[in-house]
Amino acid sequence: MKSVKVGFLGFGTVGKGAYELLHRNGELIQNRIGVEVEVTKVFVRKPENYENYRKMETTTFTSRIEDILEDPSIDMVVEVM
Repeated sequence: MKSVKVGFLGFGTVGKGAYELLHRNGELIQNRIGVEVEVTKVFVRKPENYENYRKMETTTFTSRIEDILEDPSIDMVVEVM
C-alpha cells in the first residue's frame, strides 16, 4: 500500500490534535483513500520533552526545521504553529 509521509511544523494544541486524529483514524483513512498517512517528523523546540509521546512508530521529534524541509522522503509539510 502506498504511504504519504508527513512532517509537522509545530506540536501545540492544533498539532497534537491533528496528530491524534491521524493516529486514531489511520485505518479509516487507508480504507477510504487507499493510502497510509505517516507522520515521520515533528518540529518542536525541545524534542526531549516528547520522547515518550510517540504514538506512531515512525514519528521522530526534532528541533531542526531543516530536518523536515530538506528531507526528500517527506511528501507533505503541515504547518501548525
